[in-house]
Amino acid sequence: MSVSSSSGSADSCFSAPPKRHDVTERIAGLLFDLEAPGDFGVCGEAIELPAYPGMQVEGFSGSAAETVPLPVNDDVASQWKSLGDVATCKKSWEIDAAKISFDNPLWDQAVEQLTDRVARELGCAKGAVVRPILYKALLAETGGQPGAHRVPEREENIFGTLVIQLPSVCTGGILSMSDGEKSKEAHFGQQDRSAYYKAHYAAFYTDVEHSFQPITSGY
Repeated sequence: MSVSSSSGSADSCFSAPPKRHDVTERIAGLLFDLEAPGDFGVCGEAIELPAYPGMQVEGFSGSAAETVPLPVNDDVASQWKSLGDVATCKKSWEIDAAKISFDNPLWDQAVEQLTDRVARELGCAKGAVVRPILYKALLAETGGQPGAHRVPEREENIFGTLVIQLPSVCTGGILSMSDGEKSKEAHFGQQDRSAYYKAHYAAFYTDVEHSFQPITSGY
């Protein structure tokens, strides 16, 4: 309450109490400005991403860059193996980011939008600029078990990993994440059978313990 310096009646010496709806709006504004607590790991459907990214790999199908059909079938997997390097994990092949591009003009912006949402879910500071860097693309077949992600030594200021699973037909490969006290799992659309039609994601901080279960069928 404020005291007026002008003369007048006793009622004019005090400001009127705020209306109820004004107080409500102020509280709502304060709550909006509070930073929501983040999580050590998050996962779900990548609703920002188009179902067909138009991923191109140098040398695929014998051309300079050919779009990789999705979901991966046996023929596609065979070509991938011939082009990729054997990963450190069992029955898995990886291709370096330098050989990969995406023909879908919506893809890059969609990945940035997904990254922004993931940053909020992980509790990054409001206004923080988080930039995704493609590291590699990995294909794991039946019996394969993707290994734990290791941050490339050549990169600086990396604080987490974003895993994107493109539309796939497979079982297994569930990602377990733990901060030492709590744990959670990323099923990448297997529970509601949406993995065939949509992309899914998981993200976690670099110090989070994580492991993938073996692929039991498909790719």
